[in-house]
Formats: sequence, structure tokens, C-alpha cells
Amino acid sequence: MRFLLGALLFCFWCSPASACSFLDVTCQLRKVTGGAQSTIEKSAHEVGKTIEKGVQDVGKTVEKGAGHGILRPVRQFLRADQIPPEGVGAYGIVALKSRPTSANRAKLMMVCQSYVAHFDRDELIPDTVPLSDRMTTVWPVDNPEHEKAKADDCDFVLEHYVLDASNVAMADAEKQKASFLGEGPFLIGWSPATSRGKTDKLVLVVDMSRSNNQAMIDHDFDFWKEKIVHDPSLWRDGFSLQAIRASVKDFADRYGSEIVDHIKMAGL
Repeated sequence: MRFLLGALLFCFWCSPASACSFLDVTCQLRKVTGGAQSTIEKSAHEVGKTIEKGVQDVGKTVEKGAGHGILRPVRQFLRADQIPPEGVGAYGIVALKSRPTSANRAKLMMVCQSYVAHFDRDELIPDTVPLSDRMTTVWPVDNPEHEKAKADDCDFVLEHYVLDASNVAMADAEKQKASFLGEGPFLIGWSPATSRGKTDKLVLVVDMSRSNNQAMIDHDFDFWKEKIVHDPSLWRDGFSLQAIRASVKDFADRYGSEIVDHIKMAGL
């Protein structure tokens, strides 16, 4: 061992050029090794970023695709000058012929309670859901920002109902050959939202004149929400008369034939 060490020292002392070459090779080897490690680390980092971005993009695509075509049913208390709600895919209005009286208060209270129970408030829907994927059912009031309106106080929103908004909605629907001979209330709907009052477009009317108990009123709202809102074929390109008729028949098989007389399509 001592001999080998001495020989190496002797070579370096005798041949400084050789020593330098040996040291240079060692240094280069270290540089190459270090560079390779750095390259590997950098590549791994880039691959990690690419994978992470890919996962995020897939997640966004899935999230976006998951809600495509599904019309989200929502409700809003709005002033008359806020109707129609801007940008929504379709919308409707709860149309009353009068505010509460001793004769109709109990029924109108049931209508309000069913309205509140059947829909989430619009502000509860995630911002990722575009307005074009929302079906807004409007209850017109003079002060939607009042704390009682925000608390879904039916006594308040009935007493502060804006009849002018209802009258104008019914007048526009009458231009599309709808009629409102009963006492109501009525659910009046337009799809797309821009079809209101256009004589070559369909308007949907659910007439609750003969719905005089909570179960029947709930069924009217059930139809409005389930068969119209949840079936994109009924609203994406405007209401389909054939599809509506098929939905009414299917709904009647489940809830009874009375619903058939409540659903009316007008226009064309």
C-alpha cells in the first residue's frame, strides 16, 4: 500500500501535466454528474408541472361538461324593472290577479310556500353555472332587498307583490294567444327568455285556478320544475309542443289526469 501511494505521488510530481489531466478529468466528471442531476431534477419538475396542469384542465373540463345542458331551476324576488332577468336561458313568472283578500289569502299562501320550497335562490347557485343554464322563476315584489323578502316571509312578499309586473306578463302572453280566464294564479314561462311577446313563439302557462289544496299546487310546481326544467329538449331551442304534450301525459300517469287541464301551450 505504501508503495502504491508513493508511486502515485511520484507520478504526479514527475509529470505535472499528467496530474493536471487527471484532475481535469475528475473535475469534468463532477461537472457532468452534477449537470446530469440538475437536468434530471429540472425535467422531473417540468413533468410534475405538466401533469398537475393536465389534471387541473381535465378537472375543469369535467366540471364544465357535467353541467352542460342541464337547466338549473332557481327563484328570484325581483322588482318590475328587473324583469326579465338579464342573460338567463329561460324564465317564468308567478302571475297573480290580485294581492291577498279574505277569499284568496289561504290559497295564495300555499302558492308562495310551494314556490319557496321548490327552488333554490339564484345566489346559492355557483358562479361557475352560466346564466344561460338557469331557469329563473320570478316573484315580483316592490322591495326585494327588504330583510323579510330575504327571509322568504310569504306574508311580506304577498302584501308587496307588484301587480303591474303580472298584468304586463299576462298581456304579453295574450299576444301569443294565451288566455287567463280563471282566477289563477298562473305560471307563465318563456324559452328562450327573448321569446316573450313574440307571436311566432310558444308560451307555456300552468293554470292553478282549480288547484285548491297544497298537494295540487305542489304538483303544478313539480311539473314546472321536473318536466320543464330538467329536460333540455323542452327548452334549449324554444319550447317543443310535442315534447310538452308527452311530458304532460307522463306526468298525468304519475299524479292524475287533473294536471292535463292545468298545462297550456299557446302561440303559433
